Amino acid sequence: MADFAPMRSTTWCTLALGLLAACGGGDEADPAAVPSGSSPAASDEPREEILIPEPSPRVLPLHGVEELTALIDLRFRALGTRMQIRDFAGIERLLAPEFRGHDLFGAPVKEREDLALGSFREIHDVGRAAVVDRAGFVAAMERHIGPWRRIEQSILEVEKAEFRDGEPPTTGRVFLFLKLIGVTERGGRRSITAHAVGQVDAFPDGNGGTWKISKLKVESAESLERPTALFVDVSRSAGVAHEGIRYGKPGNDDDAWNGAAAGDVDGDGRFDVFTPSSRRNFLYRNAGDGGFAEEAEQRGLLGTGGGTGCVFFDFDNDGDQDLALAQVGWFELDEEPGGKTLEFYENGGEGRFDEVADRVGLAVRREGYSWAVLDHDADGFLDLFLCGYGRIEGDLNDSWVEATNGAKNSLFRNVDGDRFEDVAENVGIDDSRWTYAAAAADYDRDGDQDLYVVNSFGSNRMYRNDGGKFTDVAPELGMVEPGNGLSASWGDLNNDGRLDLFLTNPASNAGQRILNHIQSSVRAEMMASLHRMASGNTLFLADGAGGFEGSRKESGAANAHWAWSSTLCDLNLDGALDVFCPNGFVTGDLPHDT
Repeated sequence: MADFAPMRSTTWCTLALGLLAACGGGDEADPAAVPSGSSPAASDEPREEILIPEPSPRVLPLHGVEELTALIDLRFRALGTRMQIRDFAGIERLLAPEFRGHDLFGAPVKEREDLALGSFREIHDVGRAAVVDRAGFVAAMERHIGPWRRIEQSILEVEKAEFRDGEPPTTGRVFLFLKLIGVTERGGRRSITAHAVGQVDAFPDGNGGTWKISKLKVESAESLERPTALFVDVSRSAGVAHEGIRYGKPGNDDDAWNGAAAGDVDGDGRFDVFTPSSRRNFLYRNAGDGGFAEEAEQRGLLGTGGGTGCVFFDFDNDGDQDLALAQVGWFELDEEPGGKTLEFYENGGEGRFDEVADRVGLAVRREGYSWAVLDHDADGFLDLFLCGYGRIEGDLNDSWVEATNGAKNSLFRNVDGDRFEDVAENVGIDDSRWTYAAAAADYDRDGDQDLYVVNSFGSNRMYRNDGGKFTDVAPELGMVEPGNGLSASWGDLNNDGRLDLFLTNPASNAGQRILNHIQSSVRAEMMASLHRMASGNTLFLADGAGGFEGSRKESGAANAHWAWSSTLCDLNLDGALDVFCPNGFVTGDLPHDT
């Protein structure tokens, strides 16, 4: 199995995610509010209504709104960090003196749904949430999350922001998304998801004004909890927790990040793990006791670094796992493409490898980020499809919605387990879009393997295998799916006996917000493509008539933020496939460390 190497940092037109954590306004305190620092309990009595008026007249130009949003971001993006480290005094300083708002986590439960392995979901009745002042808000937050053993993730995002026009603007309305994940005081895993609308106001401070939250109204909230952790991080104790130099620091300015592959290299029945890096490769051999031993050098896989996508497969049908490793190379001083060719490591038995790319015909220069393995001509030997992404630092994509100047894809046909030959052009699959990933499966059940190809800066392709040659049927199947795709995974996700397809794609609330501002000035077709670039993951469900029906937000799997590769497996043993979806770009432990 193979993972996919992440994409270059300069590749994206999707605008950076804004962690804007400010919202509020400045009405005078109401004596009916819950007293400061008290522990309010929800009741059936009528609640004080939090009124957050629409700003009028509004700041309309895009650059004006985004400049204001940036100012708020500079002041409040650390709010998520303060929640994560539970700096309650710091949180209070972000609230206006006359703050009025809902207890963020205290709305009573309206519905409860029991899930597998003791987990449960609770929908909260936000209409009965207590209204508190500044001290009461902080006290309630401390009461709810203060006892948690650990808060692992605290996300605050602005989905939409509006500001009242003025010189300068001093008030605004902000729509917020909140996600909190951690370990409760009882050792259970808990996540809280909420949507809220707030009012922000600029308070004079002698330095241009400071934005603070004046009002906060929770619009919806739900929580998920499990009595114990389903997974525990044992990477350090297992011996696979190698840490490199943080991206952007001296010694690590390489944008071509790396992937991983799992396979049984020594035939002992246990999966081992291979991963390349900019300086060398790593092979973690499974010791069988829950631990791993790093043995790349002893087994001939140390290499000289720089690899990207990698995959284990049995090239010569001798019963052991061989390894293909892609490269992207670099540009020489004269701006000519340079760098390493593709690499191929043949397993000579018992997990000892020799690099034989030249002998098998793979010592060619290709800009590849990931592989797909398939027997495209049904001759009993596994072939290799290489996703040719391109060199973004040399030739920028020629379009944001349908770029075609990427590196051509390659299909290396396995000739009797002896050598490879590139037949991509002959079989109709040498497309030059910016291909990042691909996944093979017999979606139409005709006995041969088809191929779904995921592209950036444009639309994806669905290649139907017709006797060893391929036909693009994405338009007729409704699977064109424009965007900046990063992976594809086949699996039966609704247990109807048919293969479905899960695609990962970055999601950006900031990108969607900005596109909404320019909606009327861009033609509809292009706007739809641009929205897709920022809208997250997609699930294609087989419709039973040979086609697929796309689903995004309604599937519940759309917003995984900057999503990368995905793995489908039954994690909670309930008989249904789940989706594990790594996400992040340049991310540290805390929300502002990004």
